Amino acid sequence: MILNLQIAVYLLHFERPIHHVQHYLGSTIVGRLDKRMQEHASGRGAALTREAVRRGIGWTIGATWITADRELEQRKKKIRKYSRNCFCCQNPGVVHDLFTVVPRPVPVERDGPRMLSWDK
Repeated sequence: MILNLQIAVYLLHFERPIHHVQHYLGSTIVGRLDKRMQEHASGRGAALTREAVRRGIGWTIGATWITADRELEQRKKKIRKYSRNCFCCQNPGVVHDLFTVVPRPVPVERDGPRMLSWDK
């Protein structure tokens, strides 16, 4: 049986850069976007959003696209010109808080020092 699931590709805009990175592009199944944002905000998402949570950096969904597969996400990741598609970057000063997340920093337990690529 083939399921016709739709994919939501989303672009997160960080309120301030993490090193030089201002955006994160991800995807999830349509209808699960809120839950995925909760995962990111709780520090259980992608490495970049975990670092944003650790630093107390909030983010807003700057764009979303609905597609039949993850091919769109892969194409956009290759292009990497996220600010062209980001509502926040294209409309500076406009309050866009429909999907704004302001995470509380979560203490991270580690076995030892770990350098992250953006801390170099």
